[in-house]
Amino acid sequence: MFYIFPRSVISTDEQGKKLSKTITPSEYSDMEFDLDIDVGIGGKFDEAAQQNFNEMLYNKGDLNKYQLVKYSPKVIVNSQLRRDFEEEEQKMKEQAEAGATADDIMSQLTPEEQQKLAQNPQVMNEVMGGMVNAV
Repeated sequence: MFYIFPRSVISTDEQGKKLSKTITPSEYSDMEFDLDIDVGIGGKFDEAAQQNFNEMLYNKGDLNKYQLVKYSPKVIVNSQLRRDFEEEEQKMKEQAEAGATADDIMSQLTPEEQQKLAQNPQVMNEVMGGMVNAV
């Protein structure tokens, strides 16, 4: 139906000069064309392809669950879920940092000092500045 209306076409001649003319596609309906059409993904399909790619990386272990949510398209992961995951990820980072600090402190103690602290959690909590309960 749309092929009966005139359309503006811009082409390039053999010398590289741009030409503009109006054609009516229906006049060329019996003519064969040597035409390649490069079709790419777009719109909603872009988001589906992105999510498939993210899930492939997650399944291979290249992304953790926080990265999967972070890099997922907004139409797939709503903002509240994204915020919840960001908060959980932040808590995990803080706990990991506190754990690393506790390990650093413990590694500087002699085995006897480590044993005394392990036998008295209250002293250990005071020495660690409350980190024992935070972890």
